[in-house]
Amino acid sequence: MSCWMSCGKSCGKASHRSRPRGWRWLALAAFPVLAACGPRQSPGRDLPPVPALDLTAAEAGAREQLEGERQALVMLLADRKATAPEVAEAFGDLGLLYITYEFLDAAQVCFSNASKIAPEDYRWPYLGAYLHKVRGRLPQAVEGFEEALRGSPEFLPARLRLGQIRAEQGEATLAREQFEKALELEPDCAPAYQGLGELAAAAGDDRAAVEAYSQALDLDPRATALHYLLGLSYRNLGDLEKAQLHLAQRGEVATRIPDPLLNPLASRAASSQFYLVQGAEALEAGDFSGAAAAYRQALEKAPQTPAAFRGLSTALLALGDAGGALQALEEGVAVCLDLEGTPPLEKVQLLVLLADRLEALGRSEEALPHLLRTLELAPEQPLLRLRLANALARRGRLEEAVELYSQLLEAGAQSVSSGGGSRSRVLEKRATAYVNLGRREEARADFQQALREAPEDGRLRLRYAEALDFLGDPEGAREQRRQASAQLKNSPQRFGLMVDSARELAASGDLVGAEAKLREVLAQAPDFREARLGLATVLGNGGQYGGAAEEFRQVLGEAPGHVAARRGLVEALILGGDFLGARVELAEAVRRRPRDLELALIQVRLLASAPDPRVRDGSLAREIALRIVEDHRTPETLLALALAHAEAGGFSESLAIVAELLESAEGGGDAVRRAGLEARQRSFEVRSPWTAASGEELLGL
Repeated sequence: MSCWMSCGKSCGKASHRSRPRGWRWLALAAFPVLAACGPRQSPGRDLPPVPALDLTAAEAGAREQLEGERQALVMLLADRKATAPEVAEAFGDLGLLYITYEFLDAAQVCFSNASKIAPEDYRWPYLGAYLHKVRGRLPQAVEGFEEALRGSPEFLPARLRLGQIRAEQGEATLAREQFEKALELEPDCAPAYQGLGELAAAAGDDRAAVEAYSQALDLDPRATALHYLLGLSYRNLGDLEKAQLHLAQRGEVATRIPDPLLNPLASRAASSQFYLVQGAEALEAGDFSGAAAAYRQALEKAPQTPAAFRGLSTALLALGDAGGALQALEEGVAVCLDLEGTPPLEKVQLLVLLADRLEALGRSEEALPHLLRTLELAPEQPLLRLRLANALARRGRLEEAVELYSQLLEAGAQSVSSGGGSRSRVLEKRATAYVNLGRREEARADFQQALREAPEDGRLRLRYAEALDFLGDPEGAREQRRQASAQLKNSPQRFGLMVDSARELAASGDLVGAEAKLREVLAQAPDFREARLGLATVLGNGGQYGGAAEEFRQVLGEAPGHVAARRGLVEALILGGDFLGARVELAEAVRRRPRDLELALIQVRLLASAPDPRVRDGSLAREIALRIVEDHRTPETLLALALAHAEAGGFSESLAIVAELLESAEGGGDAVRRAGLEARQRSFEVRSPWTAASGEELLGL
């Protein structure tokens, strides 16, 4: 859901405050068509007109729904017998529909008109105030909520939202007054307790904050964002164990304001475009589960929507479900590729994403036909030709690649640059293919021409130097390196080359030399993330797990969504013996990638068999393991479930699983695996949970 429909409080995101709302294909017209006045005496006289909407490009469902309700209002305004409440209701109903499709300007006019026609009805100033709030117009929102409360003092959502605004404005006394009145109206109101907790925390009273947050969490256990707030307050109180346990359960879901006027809005949508907007905003906010749900709803409304398949794949990939992400793209290609009326570029985008996913999974040969098809659909797109040429070159089909590179170059500089590349880059690619084909003179000519077109490109000079080494011209290579070094100086390109050099040192076993080179880069460029990740990896490979964890944390401080850094931090903490810290970070990693099987398995092993008893939680481990086994029944997942059952006291279930695994391993050659299963079997037979011997065991190394 978009932030303006689902947040319990104004999210405050700058992009949501300033970005024009509404879909890209729907624009507010500059001229009024629906006027709220006429030559008769009527309730709609002398009111501002509602802006018309250009719906020519809209889906049929959305267009019919919007035009139908708008026409109903036009007819009502023409009816001399219409009463003021009827006209106000029609304006309000149209405004709610406009909110559903994110036409906030038009909705604001509707609610304003409804309020003027029926000033005694609290709903219209409330809805107008809500729109002001989500658009950052707080003074107008305060005025509207206060007007709504004058009409209906017991309307709980108005009190809660007014309290939230007062808190945002730093008016703690006025905010507390609203939250306390809300609790008088509804003693089990979780958002009111959260509001009081935030006020207490802001005032430095963390004990009161913990009490209020705990009450809110008891009333609304799904509000996982409260765990983060509780964790911070416990940390301020010095109770680090409770702080870590709550931080491990942190999530994105806030307490929900029960709002009979706004919560049912999504059910009014008759168009997949509504859900496409919701999916895109959820992706932007990092709510990947919400995005996946929105894109699936879009496909229910319109099963042949390429953008929904692309968005669903992106969301599933972010959740760690690589198989589901690939399946979404494959289904999208199957459904949309031969569909008439779908723009070719939308089909191309699906094919390119599918090819990229197949490449990432090591299935390059399956990717190639999809790239070939993109060129059939859009032969005028130079970027597609370049992408196909690169794919052919990677597969050793060098003559075909050279032909495509030549076509790009013959098309002219303008065509190449419009495709997102440059002539010098295409010349470099063709030169590289020539080198691998043994066509030395043609390779030299292309590199030299590329350098004439981009003489300041130090990276290109280094590539030419590598080619000259390969072609047996070490003196020429040295000269190119000398010029490249002078050009690059302290540029990101030079730092990137130093990181590459450190990787080569590490691969050869020289971890000390690799660490020194990476620290040299970071001394000159502390924000060079690639070097910091490399240093963390080198430290971890050298057994310096504390140092590795610190480097990974620095990366996550700048990029909380960095998957490799999050995984690296978890592994460093486990290998370093910080199992409690690992539980916290692992919970965050799984929250961000809930479909990642490897992370989930590590989480179960940690909760079920960590050497630190404070970390173990058999019930939670079993809950997670059962969910995993339902989707992935393998020896690894079954063994994890056996460990979880044992920690939870279910030794008979554990023994049954181990017996099944031993039977399936009968006659196999893996003596080490059998010995491990038998050791666990002996432990379960004496009703003793299994304790991992090391971090390596927990990681499955």
